[in-house]
Amino acid sequence: MIIGDMTNSDPQQKVTEALRSLVDKAEAEGALITPRGYSHLAIAILDAVFSLRSRYDSVVVPTLKRYCAVTGLDWSDLDSVQPEHGAQALVDFLGPKSTEERCEILTLHVAPGTNARKADLCVEIAQVLVDNDVDTHTSLAVVLEESPDLEWKIRNLAGVGPAAWRYLLNLSKVEKVKPDTMIVRWVSEVLGETVGQKEAARLIEVAAAEIQGQGADPSVRTLDHLVWRKQSKRSLTATG
Repeated sequence: MIIGDMTNSDPQQKVTEALRSLVDKAEAEGALITPRGYSHLAIAILDAVFSLRSRYDSVVVPTLKRYCAVTGLDWSDLDSVQPEHGAQALVDFLGPKSTEERCEILTLHVAPGTNARKADLCVEIAQVLVDNDVDTHTSLAVVLEESPDLEWKIRNLAGVGPAAWRYLLNLSKVEKVKPDTMIVRWVSEVLGETVGQKEAARLIEVAAAEIQGQGADPSVRTLDHLVWRKQSKRSLTATG
C-alpha cells in the first residue's frame, strides 16, 4: 500500500504532508502520545539494547525490572529516584561480573548480527560513554554538542546500528528519530520507493521541524512514536 499523494514529486513534501495528516488524525482522536523516556541513563542503555529485535512487553520490561530489583531502583517510580543511575553506575555494577553473571541478571539474548550477548554490549556502550565524559543525561547532551564523533564511537561497537543509537538518544529524551523497521517501512510506503535508515530519519526530522514551524508543538520523539504506532497498527492515541 502506498501512502500519500503520488502526484507530488518532492519526497520531503510527501513525507511532511503524510506526517501532518497523521498528526491531525491523532489530535482528532484525542491527543498525541509522548513516549516514555528515562531519568536514568543506565536504564536507557539497557532498554535500547534489549529492545533490538525483541518483544518489549515480554522481554524488555522483565529484563529492566530485574536490573532495577538487583540495583535497588524502583521500577514503578523511576523518575523520582535520585541521584541518577547513570553510565558509571552500570559499569560499576555489571562491569566486574562475568558474562554468565550478567546474563543471569538480564537475559542470554545476543545482539543482532553478532555472537555478542546483549548484556555485554550494554557494558561496552556504558564504558565508551564514561570514557568520553558521559555519565548522565545532561552530560550526554553536552558531549553530543561538543563531540559529534561520540555517535561513531558507540556505533563502532558490534551490534549497535543507527536504530539502536537513535533509540538510546530518544530514551534519553534527546530529539532524534529512531529509524527502525517500522519507521523505514512507513517512509518507503509514503514515497513509493525503498529508502535507507539515515534518509528515513532525516525526512521525518525535517518534516517535524516544518510542522513545528507552522504553530504545532509535537516533539520529534512524539512524531517518531506516532509513525511507529501507525505502522505497527496500534491505536494512535491509546497507551497500549
